[in-house]
Amino acid sequence: EELEGEHTIRIVLNGHSSGGSINIQPVAYSPLTPVCTIDADVLSWAEDTSVTVLEYRIIRNGEPYATVGENRFKLRDKGEYQVVAVGENGLESFASEPLTYNGECVHRETHFPPLSGRY
Repeated sequence: EELEGEHTIRIVLNGHSSGGSINIQPVAYSPLTPVCTIDADVLSWAEDTSVTVLEYRIIRNGEPYATVGENRFKLRDKGEYQVVAVGENGLESFASEPLTYNGECVHRETHFPPLSGRY
């Protein structure tokens, strides 16, 4: 059976009405997690078109390193790099997977714990 028309929902807790008002907030989305690559000495990632991104924060060795407005960054120092996108609403993406730049070789940091038990 489908319901139609206007309805009232009343929430009762321990025999008492919850009272108060509802704090309705607008829907907000954070940027997508950047997927990064390093080519020679340039760290780059695809632009996020799902939300408006104001800036990208570059993290080096777990610490804030630089802020840029475009989707690439010229690397100068060896280290482990990540990128966080910041949307116009101030919400941040998750940090990208760490990439290591040593001036010559680049690799994705992927560590898996030893398997224990059966699957």
